[in-house]
Amino acid sequence: KQLRDASHRFVFDSLLEPDASQERAFGEVSELIRSVLNGYRVCVFAYGQTGSGKTFSMEGPPEGGERSHEKRGLILRAVDKVFDDAKQLEERGWQLSIQVSFLEIYNEVLRDLLDN
Repeated sequence: KQLRDASHRFVFDSLLEPDASQERAFGEVSELIRSVLNGYRVCVFAYGQTGSGKTFSMEGPPEGGERSHEKRGLILRAVDKVFDDAKQLEERGWQLSIQVSFLEIYNEVLRDLLDN
């Protein structure tokens, strides 16, 4: 049996430079987040090697760090956007039901970040 080298082609919609702001990162997914209110299910997935900034991008600075409005991560920005947009729709007579989950996969273990 002959083995062939597998090659994979990866395509990215965009890439962010290492010093990109949290606002710039959110700008890349904000329309995706908006589509939640159009009835779509959305997943924002952070992937990368240890120390590459996934947690900072998703959550912002750690407890005790600089917790400014500008440093908020994608999760807080997404929640703010969904509920701000939902409020505007409710003012126009819409009725909405929103369900949210935040999960982490670390060392092949799934953890619900909303479960205390």
